[in-house]
Amino acid sequence: MTEKAQKLPKMLHSSLLNSLGRALNSTEPHVGADLLTHMFVVHNKVPTDSLKEGLLDLLKHGPKCEGTAFYDPNRMELATRCTQKLISSDQSFGPISWHGLELLLSMSINEGAILPSNLSTPDALSKTSCALQFLSHLLSHQLKDVMKSAGDLPGRSGNTYDSGSIANGLVRQSSGVRGALKMVTMFNAKCWIRHGQWVLNPFDSSSPGDLYLTRDLRNRCRAETNRCLESFGVITSLVAWIFCYEEGIALDDDRCAFIIRDKFLKQLEQDKKELQI
Repeated sequence: MTEKAQKLPKMLHSSLLNSLGRALNSTEPHVGADLLTHMFVVHNKVPTDSLKEGLLDLLKHGPKCEGTAFYDPNRMELATRCTQKLISSDQSFGPISWHGLELLLSMSINEGAILPSNLSTPDALSKTSCALQFLSHLLSHQLKDVMKSAGDLPGRSGNTYDSGSIANGLVRQSSGVRGALKMVTMFNAKCWIRHGQWVLNPFDSSSPGDLYLTRDLRNRCRAETNRCLESFGVITSLVAWIFCYEEGIALDDDRCAFIIRDKFLKQLEQDKKELQI
């Protein structure tokens, strides 16, 4: 016990809810982001469920004006930072449905394909990287207690996932955690296929993007692609851990590695016509 009892967080007053929501989706979103952080850190307030849903909707679909979504990297980045602060402070975001999870993972191949050779714009890549970074941070936070209790021993140790956690949804969906591992690996491979050239050959003069984007914009594409691939690496590793945990096998067991390898290579073979490397 500390000398001074810590006050329990209190829910944000309803009068602030609309103000925060409007501020985050305005021409000065930093005002809403700073206010949300200030209310939580200084005044020990927590967002309501509806505000959390609003943040999730912003990460999934981007900011909107009169119902029409558009790209705004600044708003997406601020929303991502807000969610990371709240997640790190044990504030739940969820439950995220299986469909919602697929939507976040598929953004790397469905967003902003308006350039030749199916390339995405820098703003679209920024939106995708923010969503994937949020997902990797959330999954890491939700699994930390289970992973800590499991240690190096394979198999379930009696701990269960929270009912609203991503891990619980992965285990309970129709194809099981094996299917979830294959799905994550598939989207990981597709992200490499579609955007890998920004990392491997960002300044290749033969690249289609070289004709349509300045050097600064290509640098942005490279940075955002790196963020996407890094987040996919974290997500794939965590889902692989869940698979080993559920199957009762060690992390270095070949069965897990073979699932990832076979699915990755199969996806590369299926989509080889899209390869630009």
